[in-house]
Amino acid sequence: MVIYIEYAFVENFLFDICLLYLSIKTARLPVLPFRIGLSASFGAIFAIVFPLLKLPVFLAYVLKFCVGFLLCLMTQKHIKTKNEWGRYALNVVYFFLYSFLFGGVLTGLFQQFFDKKVPSVLVMTGFAVLTVFCAIFIKKAYKRRVLHRYIYESRITYQQKSIEIMAFFDSGNFAIKNGLPVCFLSPNTLYQLIAEEVFEKDTGQVRDEITITTLGGEKTLPLFKGETEIITKDGCIKKEVYFAMSANMLSRDYEMIFGCYVFEGSVGA
Repeated sequence: MVIYIEYAFVENFLFDICLLYLSIKTARLPVLPFRIGLSASFGAIFAIVFPLLKLPVFLAYVLKFCVGFLLCLMTQKHIKTKNEWGRYALNVVYFFLYSFLFGGVLTGLFQQFFDKKVPSVLVMTGFAVLTVFCAIFIKKAYKRRVLHRYIYESRITYQQKSIEIMAFFDSGNFAIKNGLPVCFLSPNTLYQLIAEEVFEKDTGQVRDEITITTLGGEKTLPLFKGETEIITKDGCIKKEVYFAMSANMLSRDYEMIFGCYVFEGSVGA
């Protein structure tokens, strides 16, 4: 069997680029293209030379792991502090995890269709697809993690009815009416709390309103005075507020959006 060194180098170089990039992104380390390219080049050269070495099985595995540690080390600019060593350790762990994951998935996928060597084009295509999938998953996972830093357990009360929900702190929400913060509820949550009053236009009661500006223009929303309790790590924050309906609440992780005014002048319980 003829092996073209340049093809083998490019193939392994691209594989290492993908694995190193994913491990670095997952470990939340800076992406340094030059260092990643240098590390991937060293890994590709090692992949070509390794089959020529006549080593016992145990030593062969030890050498592979040592090279993996070195590849991850080459992608980082400097490692001095305890935190940097911890990030490096995570980088190594993720590098090997992705290596085993990709190898296992591709082997399990292609061995059903090929008895001999799998065409390089299919292997590279599979690697590319898995890389894109993992990159998207990592991005969404960290975005969700950041989002949940601003989500609080909450209890909202209107008249004699209370509901326990999850609330999202939006630092850009400065809506206020008559000195009270305005909290925006999902339509379903507001209906559960207010019931038929949401849809009754003539209740015989003069209701406060607020006008907000959206991409679709100005909207006037009815307000319902109630109370919210935001549960934080330091205790429970109670505040009299207005509730309004938000039809543009896209996330399903929370049912209410509140602003910074809820935290001001509040009473701890």
